[in-house]
Amino acid sequence: MPGDVVVSFVDDSTGFDGTCTSFAIGTITRTFLGTDNCGNVDSSCVQVITIVDNTPPMFTVPADVTIDCGLDTLPANTGMVMGATDNCGDTVAISFSDVLVPDGCPARDTIFRTWSVTDICGNVATAV
Repeated sequence: MPGDVVVSFVDDSTGFDGTCTSFAIGTITRTFLGTDNCGNVDSSCVQVITIVDNTPPMFTVPADVTIDCGLDTLPANTGMVMGATDNCGDTVAISFSDVLVPDGCPARDTIFRTWSVTDICGNVATAV
């Protein structure tokens, strides 16, 4: 039929290599092609789709514990973060920092451990 146009598209992807720049995981440049009955092609319509990661990872902190005086307080003995996941991949970095609150008797000191889980785009989730 005269005037009929067939529309298709071609994608060209960049990124998506496990890195992240300015929260962008990758970019898709989509070129739409309109072809008429005479074989004329118009490719002037281009769409740029940027896939971003603004969502911090999720994780579960270990349960509170009480340990004997003199035992090692590292996570191997007191518990490690569980279920650390990210919506854009599996690569996360887990770290912690401790604040010691003395109670006058070292056997009753309290350690508040802040956990941080960071994804490849720098999104950070923290919990105590």
